[in-house]
Amino acid sequence: MSRIRGIEAKTQKNVHQISLTCKKVCNEINKKKHEGETYSKEDAEKQQITDLLHKLPTLDKIFEVHRKIGEGTFSSVYLGSLRRHAVLPSSERRWFAIKHLVPTAHPARIEHELRCLQDMGGKNNVIGICGRNGC
Repeated sequence: MSRIRGIEAKTQKNVHQISLTCKKVCNEINKKKHEGETYSKEDAEKQQITDLLHKLPTLDKIFEVHRKIGEGTFSSVYLGSLRRHAVLPSSERRWFAIKHLVPTAHPARIEHELRCLQDMGGKNNVIGICGRNGC
């Protein structure tokens, strides 16, 4: 029981740290709006990445999310690299497309997309899936 509580306490601490980062980014954007500065596409993208990391704190432990590379009706896709490879030059890093599905999408739609990516992924310009156990 105590081990579980310890894990929960760690998670809450990490969520708190990410919340502070979210608040900082939000405050910067609100300050720009208040001062009449333009709210750029870059600011919006930064806010979306901050929101994503706030919703999925474990993602921030594993990946460094660099930028948004696409979006559709049911998802957004971000470019990421493994945090443990941050010391490597860009050419030697392993790059990932991190797809965040809209939580309101029906579970059957999400399951169908995962099955399609598993069946056809990794070839013919269709991205493959990497799970927790690697690729």
